[in-house]
Amino acid sequence: MQQDLNDYLILQSAQGLNSRSMVEAFDTLPIFTAPMDTVVSANNMQEFISHGINVCLPRNEFFQPENNVFSSLGLEEFMLEILGDDVVDGEYNGKKILIDIANGNVPLLHESIIKFKQKHPSGIIMAGNVGSVSAFKALAETGCDYIRVGIGGGSGCLTTVHTRVGQGMATLIQECRKAVEENKYSCNIVADGGMQNYGDIVMALALGADYVMLGGIFNRAFESCANKYVETKRGNMKPLEDYLRKHNKTTKELIAEKRMYADFRGMSTKAVQRAWGKKQLRSSEGIVKLNLVEYTLKGWVENFKDYLKSSMAYVGAKNLKEFREFAEIVEISTNTRKRFNK
Repeated sequence: MQQDLNDYLILQSAQGLNSRSMVEAFDTLPIFTAPMDTVVSANNMQEFISHGINVCLPRNEFFQPENNVFSSLGLEEFMLEILGDDVVDGEYNGKKILIDIANGNVPLLHESIIKFKQKHPSGIIMAGNVGSVSAFKALAETGCDYIRVGIGGGSGCLTTVHTRVGQGMATLIQECRKAVEENKYSCNIVADGGMQNYGDIVMALALGADYVMLGGIFNRAFESCANKYVETKRGNMKPLEDYLRKHNKTTKELIAEKRMYADFRGMSTKAVQRAWGKKQLRSSEGIVKLNLVEYTLKGWVENFKDYLKSSMAYVGAKNLKEFREFAEIVEISTNTRKRFNK
């Protein structure tokens, strides 16, 4: 039976912490931005970094990486630009690169990562996505440093709807964590897609993810790089800048009134393909829509830190490693899920 994140709860331990202040501080959060062009760009990435969030830039925003910034390339681009004969061995040592493709279990990807590690031994690679433990193992054995796990769960993704390829996120995380421990892989598990709230993120970490990747959640923050709109009294959508020039309103008021919206689109949509200059468009496996802007990034991060620390205090964990070890996870019934699903 495949389980999702909301099929479980975390049990309170026999002895917790006296206070969540005893949990170690999170200078850098166990979170990545999804490499989506309605979430993050080179222009707003410092907003995320300043709040301790790791950044994965989308493919049209290649950037010489900083400490917590991954630049993204497609596989063909990666092979041409990073593995080319004109690239000096060691040139990408210490650099962080995301090979951003939908199917993370293709031989050409495996071969490319092995070659990269031979040329740039301390270069850091993130790749995926994978939707099975066998695919995870195949990628881990290439020396890949960060593996995105999850197919079809993201709010902008229709892959599983159309292809029926996928796996329950909770089950997938558990199986991948078990594989890491049994085989002593050095890779990090990045749970990618389908996080609907703070509790989903906390559960993913408790189940064994090292990081969680967020797209839709960050798109709904005011600081996302998406175009913003205001719903007028007549129900029309007006660009935020135009609206503010003519009305005595603040962005804080518009968010509180639930009238601000942001563009959101999956990265396999035809809209993105056109933005990348693709001449032949393939079938879309993503969604284009407007999301309600619900919070500022600062407010969201403050809440997340408090909720995560509170959960850790309940199980007596002072750090995330202890959280994975100490958290007792129990499966719940449909009625129990309904009771807590407010």
